Amino acid sequence: MTAEVKSTETSIFIVKISMGSGNKGSKSKDITEYIRETEYTKPKSVRQDLNAIRQTVNVVRKGICMSFYDTYFTSAAGRATLIAECARADREMKEIDSTLHVTPKFYEQTINQLSAGSMFEDIKNQMNREVYQRVLDRIEQNIEQNKREDGTYKPFTTKSKTALLKMMEQVKDLIIIPDENLSARIEAMKAQILEGSFIPMRDEILANLEDLEGSENLEISPDQSEPATHDQDDQEYESKPYSPTAQDEIALEDLI
Repeated sequence: MTAEVKSTETSIFIVKISMGSGNKGSKSKDITEYIRETEYTKPKSVRQDLNAIRQTVNVVRKGICMSFYDTYFTSAAGRATLIAECARADREMKEIDSTLHVTPKFYEQTINQLSAGSMFEDIKNQMNREVYQRVLDRIEQNIEQNKREDGTYKPFTTKSKTALLKMMEQVKDLIIIPDENLSARIEAMKAQILEGSFIPMRDEILANLEDLEGSENLEISPDQSEPATHDQDDQEYESKPYSPTAQDEIALEDLI
């Protein structure tokens, strides 16, 4: 059965992803007050493979979703990318253990529905924060790499500028609620990158973040995996940033 989303209004989607765990069926018991023994049902190499699959999905989700506390939101394009990614991960997981799965669920909210609630401005402010913070992290990294010992800066290379412009296109995925000011600011930052005005750009972003924090003092929790995906071996894996390219939806059962 193919799930279709039909709406005449702009929609965003709450994202929930259920993923199998390499620890399924494992048992633990306390040996002492300080020591706990775990008996796994799968060897470490298999657990590592399963954890790597889960981690890849988590990286894709983090890359294209906006987080608000422990909830993830995405656009229709992001939803299509996640469906494709989860379908791929589901196939890989089932090749290891046919009882495991990767299943995404999406709960649609129209902009009109959201704007009628008290959370709308909070979500919009957090969207701005995430865009600015991701750009800031990359800009500061480039500034630090180009800093000379005497405190001056080397010219920023064409390669650095090209990579940053690509990143600016990717952060557009986070604009799940139409925001003309934020979209215009992204275009202005792209012009600053081309000019090599990294330091003024950094200072403006810091000021924007300060304004956002001043307007609302929200404490946003860091990125978290779904409870069902937790595995104590997860920290062994680090995935490279994912640049989503899938745009075609893949039919998947049990989508809401």
